[in-house]
Amino acid sequence: MDIERKLEVLEKKIQKLIALYKDYKEQVDTLKSENNSLKAEIENKITELRNHQNKEKISKIAMSIGADVQKSTELKLMINEHIREIDKCIAYLNQ
Repeated sequence: MDIERKLEVLEKKIQKLIALYKDYKEQVDTLKSENNSLKAEIENKITELRNHQNKEKISKIAMSIGADVQKSTELKLMINEHIREIDKCIAYLNQ
């Protein structure tokens, strides 16, 4: 009888452990899902921040260029000159 009682106690302990395991596994799954959601949200926020920073830089450049028409014209001339130089280099490489 003593052995049967020990087996019953052991069986109850095993059942409790199984129940605890299932509870913890469910908690882990929930936390993993939440973690993945938060990671995705962080990535979205980082992308939004980068887009905002790029828009801000473009806005500053546009303001500085638009503020002075003469500088804008000079900038266009410099860009055209660089394009011509690049075209010459391409033509030279194609020979």
